[in-house]
Amino acid sequence: MSNLGGSAKKITESIKKETRDTVGDMCTLNPVPINFQETSSFFKKSFEEGTNFTMYRVDHTFHAQRLVNPRAPKGGLIRLAMVAPSFTSLDPFVSISVPPGLYSAYVPGMAISSLMMRCWECPFHMIPYCAQKIRKAKDNSWITFYLDPNARFHDGRPITAQDVLATFNYFCRYGSAHRKRIGTKISRISVENTRTITFYIAPIEEKSGCSPRYDPEFPLVIAGLPVLSEEDLRHRNGVENLMNPLMGSGPYRLRQHTDHVTIYERVPDFWGKNLPQFQGIANADTLHYRRFLTKEAAFAAFRRGEVDVWIEDNPHQWENYASFPAQGSSIKIHKIIHNEPIGMMGFFLNSKRPLFRDIRVRQGISAILNLKFLDFQRILGKQSCRIRSFFQGTPYAALEPLSPEEQALLLTLPLPLTDIFGPTLQSKKAISDHFKISGWRLKNNLLQKDGVPMSFTITVKRKEEKVWAGRFSIYLKDFGIDAQVKEVDETAYYQKISQKDFDVVVEERRISNSPGAEQVYYWTSEHAGPQGKNYSCIQDPNVDFACQNMMLSLNNQKKYELWLRILDRILKRGCYVLPLHYYTTKIIAHWKHIGIPDPIHHIPDSSPVTSYWSIFQTHP
Repeated sequence: MSNLGGSAKKITESIKKETRDTVGDMCTLNPVPINFQETSSFFKKSFEEGTNFTMYRVDHTFHAQRLVNPRAPKGGLIRLAMVAPSFTSLDPFVSISVPPGLYSAYVPGMAISSLMMRCWECPFHMIPYCAQKIRKAKDNSWITFYLDPNARFHDGRPITAQDVLATFNYFCRYGSAHRKRIGTKISRISVENTRTITFYIAPIEEKSGCSPRYDPEFPLVIAGLPVLSEEDLRHRNGVENLMNPLMGSGPYRLRQHTDHVTIYERVPDFWGKNLPQFQGIANADTLHYRRFLTKEAAFAAFRRGEVDVWIEDNPHQWENYASFPAQGSSIKIHKIIHNEPIGMMGFFLNSKRPLFRDIRVRQGISAILNLKFLDFQRILGKQSCRIRSFFQGTPYAALEPLSPEEQALLLTLPLPLTDIFGPTLQSKKAISDHFKISGWRLKNNLLQKDGVPMSFTITVKRKEEKVWAGRFSIYLKDFGIDAQVKEVDETAYYQKISQKDFDVVVEERRISNSPGAEQVYYWTSEHAGPQGKNYSCIQDPNVDFACQNMMLSLNNQKKYELWLRILDRILKRGCYVLPLHYYTTKIIAHWKHIGIPDPIHHIPDSSPVTSYWSIFQTHP
């Protein structure tokens, strides 16, 4: 089993080369249509057909959105706040600096639609959108989408399989790094007719004498593919005027965008408005986003009644905000207990920096935060809790002692680990001695090695992050470490992130109840370069091996759980991320003329603004 990593890597590189050649020619490709009536090796493979994706299978049991009010009135205006610098693009697939409302993989009811859409309350469950039916090989080697004949773009053109192919080509050539990598996992695409398209998926493992194995989650990724207009894309090359909005096909379309406001209008003849999955979604006639430079300015506008909804995930901050008087009687407040997966938020150390390549340095810095965390919580509030796992809030968090099954899997890692837990550093002396072992000694109140002081910069994008980083820098100074805090606007911040041009940043990795392919993007060597989502630039064969085996075990629940726990332990041992905190309560506040679905049993992220409604047809 220990040889699997090397052979899989060679296979993956071979697949990527073949796929790049294939994808590069896709714009001029005329795929041979597949006749499903003929007897062929393709047809002989067992498949499943239906309207819904439930985890990794297809079925016919339709599951409409439930976290909505299907009888919500239509009409009116909802005014929202966005805290951000100026936006540089209206193309969410090429740039990250885009206004909200254009597209989200998790929220239907926006300007741009997708083949299928997420079901809010069910992880790994997708329901029809532009595709009304799907057919998938049981071994996950291919997936076919049958488009809804009524699906239309905002200019009235029908959505066709050629539009889906053109979108895929656009992403492969001009999209973000994440979207380009999706192309490397597709071996071929067949457009069978104007409403039918099949994606053939490259195997993730092939062994001599064995059937190839395919990623069971990747068909779900393809099902979430956005759909853009082929006619519109003919005039785009990824570097033209990015402030020219894409042609959409969702319930809303962009009406106006300036440096200060972004306004969407509901499409009155939206092609899916009568479908059951769209009932209770896209209720307001107009969504009006107003841009603010700071959270404080945005909340002041909410207090004045210029913003209709406020979502606050920091109850300590809300206690400071909630001192405003009289308006309280006109504002409804919902306090929601957090019972969803937490994920990871913390200080991400860039292990490509020479200082952080040494695990002993990372362990020492991590131990300082651990030692001081009770004091750190004073600035966080009494409802804060320390994050203790990369999969906090799921059954996959490695919070118990090592099981015999985990110990057996640890023996298969490419690089043996003699101590999965790392050193125990619970005092200032123990931490100082640990630094001495790696050559760092205190001199003139500075921790130095070869005459060079230990120093780095923590880059942040928000005021509260600046407070956290500032307090941490005080703790580090007590150990002779110089940590400067630098606040930049979000555009500059994400440019630094994309180029890995930072020492330390404050970032977050959210997860679902079923962590999957996103873990590969977050932590593996393949995604450690520019544009990759591996912000800590981790290049650890053990992490790669654990992620690979986690993906290969998606159909085996027991092994899947074990490999996620192994991944959790390896990441924690490596101290690539210094965990921060989460809050047990979140708040939704809104003026009384706004209605929202019952939020008691879910957190705000599960109830997007597209499910809210205005009680008044015109704003009061």
